[in-house]
This record gives sequence, C-alpha cells and structure tokens, in this order.
Amino acid sequence: MNNACPSCDAVYAVTAKDVGRKIKCKKCGTALRVDDSGLVEDGVEAPEPEESESEEVAAPKNKKASRFAGANRPKVGDILQKLGGVPSALFGFGVFLTIWFFFQQSISAPNGASDSRAKASAMRVKLEQDQEIRKAEADPPELPEGAVDAAAMETYSKAKQEYDKNLMKKRKEIDKKFKKPLNEANDDFTLTQIGNARGQWWDQYGLMFGFMFLSFGCIAYVRGDGNLVLRIVAGTILTLLFLVIFGKFSGCGAR
Repeated sequence: MNNACPSCDAVYAVTAKDVGRKIKCKKCGTALRVDDSGLVEDGVEAPEPEESESEEVAAPKNKKASRFAGANRPKVGDILQKLGGVPSALFGFGVFLTIWFFFQQSISAPNGASDSRAKASAMRVKLEQDQEIRKAEADPPELPEGAVDAAAMETYSKAKQEYDKNLMKKRKEIDKKFKKPLNEANDDFTLTQIGNARGQWWDQYGLMFGFMFLSFGCIAYVRGDGNLVLRIVAGTILTLLFLVIFGKFSGCGAR
C-alpha cells in the first residue's frame, strides 16, 4: 500500500484499516484520502485495476462458445431444406391430411366400419343370450309313441308342465341377466352412429385443408425451377384435384 504523499513524498503510517480516512499533509497541505491503493489526493478517483490476462483470454473463449452454441441450434430454414424445401413440406402435409380424412370418411360413413363394429358387439350379446336359451330348452320330455295307457299320458303331461314351468323361469333369469349388457350394446351402437354423423363435419374440413395444402405444394413445384418431370407430375396432380372437386360439387360424379 502506498503510504507516501503523492505531492511531497512525505511518509505516513497508514494501513488497510485506515481505508476511507481523510487527512491533510502536514508538509505541503495537500488534502489526502486513504483508499485500497494507499494515499491519494482527495477528489481524484483511483485508477481501476486492469483486467488480468486470464480474464481477457477467457472472454473471447466464452464468445466463441456462445457462437458455436447458437450455430448448433436447428433453424426452421434448415429443417425445411432437409425436407426438400417449402413445396415438399406443403405437398407432404397435404398428402397426409388427404389420406387420413379420406379413410376417416369411409370408416365413419353410415353402415361403415365403425357402425359395423358397434353393431357386431350388440349382435354378439344377443347371440350369447340365444345360446343360453337354447341350452335351457334342451332335453324336453318325449311324447310316448304308439298305444299308451292313461297313466303314461298323465305322467308325460305332468313332466311337460314341469318342463314348461322351469323353462319359463330360466328364460326370465336369462332375460334379466342379459338385459343390461344388451341395452348397453344397443346404446353404444346408437352413440357410435351419432358420433359418426357429427364427425362427417370434421372429415369434410380435414379433406378440404388436405386438398388446399396439396394444391399449394403442386403450385410451388410448377412455378419452381426444379426437375421438369417433377413439375409435370405436380401439374397433373393439380389438374386431377380440380377435376375431383368439380365432379363432387357439380353433380357429375353422382351418376
């Protein structure tokens, strides 16, 4: 620590505990202040310590590291370029939407795959009920053949009455057992039909957006400077799309 007056070099006994203290030089009368570096003239700021070489070297390293970190981040343009550019992205997304909602229409159409699956579940419950009823109807009493006496007929009549009584009781038990599952299966079939009818709205919109993205992709291919064969194929697909739309809404396809 500098303990000499900067004006006249008069030496004073100052230590670190005197930092912030103000004195006046007894020799030259200069106002002095004690700071971290030692005695300085009061009102003059002490020079800031210079950055060490290690800090100067570390800063460029940090900037370089941050620059490389930013370079490793994937950019939207790079992703599109890997996919083949904007035309390929539009075309691919349009194909996906078109295929998805085209088959969704077939699945959710009236009497389509979804309706058939729900209806089959209800038919299976009804089949299980009929199977149990047929099992209960097994082994009925046999009518005596040929000339029989009154006692045999009376025995058969009593057996038949007992059989009919037990069969009626079993049928009621079976109907009670399958009432809830059969109602649930029928309700599920009805709800499936309602859901499919409501889903037609989404399927039509999805197919419309699929056609739109597919059209934009084809137009981008046609207007681009790419391969001639690819441009011809895109133009053909675009023409077919407009023919399909025209046929659907003009009524020509209904014949």
